[in-house]
Amino acid sequence: MRYPHSRLWTSALCAGAMMLGASQVHAQLLYKTDFESLEPEWRHHGNTTTRIKPSPDGYGKAAYFEIEHGDSSNGSLYRSEIVFISDEVHPEVRNAEIGKEYWYGFSIWLDEHEPDVRGENWFQWGRTPDRDAAGNLLEIYGNPPLSLGSTDDGRWVVLSMSDKRKYSTDKTFTTWNRFVVGEQELGRWHHFVFNVKWAYDEGQGGLLRIWKDGKLKVDHRGPNAYNDDRGPKITMGIYKFSWRQDQSTNVDRIASYAGAVRIADHRGSFDMVSTIPVHTPPSRVVEPHAPRDLRVSVSDD
Repeated sequence: MRYPHSRLWTSALCAGAMMLGASQVHAQLLYKTDFESLEPEWRHHGNTTTRIKPSPDGYGKAAYFEIEHGDSSNGSLYRSEIVFISDEVHPEVRNAEIGKEYWYGFSIWLDEHEPDVRGENWFQWGRTPDRDAAGNLLEIYGNPPLSLGSTDDGRWVVLSMSDKRKYSTDKTFTTWNRFVVGEQELGRWHHFVFNVKWAYDEGQGGLLRIWKDGKLKVDHRGPNAYNDDRGPKITMGIYKFSWRQDQSTNVDRIASYAGAVRIADHRGSFDMVSTIPVHTPPSRVVEPHAPRDLRVSVSDD
């Protein structure tokens, strides 16, 4: 299995290496990047403006995303994202397996952004709908089962949803949860760790824990995925869903950076995937969140 070289490899994993031993850390980490390049693991999804630039904090490099309202010259009007494509990455990095547990760490820098009447997504675990033997879709794409986005008043929000039906033919979910996890600020790195055990049914032991900047914000048990043959896949960047349908907006341009991504299997830990340069023990204080297990219908915009 191959992994890209990383300028933060030592600092990002030092705590985990001291506790577990370097060889064990390497065995548990499925993927890492500090975005020295996009190729060969990633491809553009949406417009083609995503590129590698010097990191905004002056240390190393980062992936840069930007979209402008009404500008289709570079492809999509509403997406500047990247997705995994290469066979060089672990298959469970491209598509997680339902019933398994993973650790995801990543960092986001908001460069040009302001609260909007309609938000956007910055990191998504999208679904892969089932198909028949001829490649025809058996169900709709629908909403991602897990996403990190923005509220209309400038806060980070996580949406988590599930559907235990084998084929999702409409946008009705078995469960739907909303978690506000912190304030958005320009000009600094926001560090996230997601610990997820993917499940579409109550008996599968679904898990969702979320840390922001080292503080535990969500500790939730229950379903968080669709009943698909292939599990969720990662998309990161900017997805301005209201621009897709030309809905009302009060912003014309959005830009952000991604600084690092770490993915580990069930043997992972906060320290192993955290992108915070100097690690501190993760908080065990859980903030209040919305009620669980609501049955609602949500639009695909």
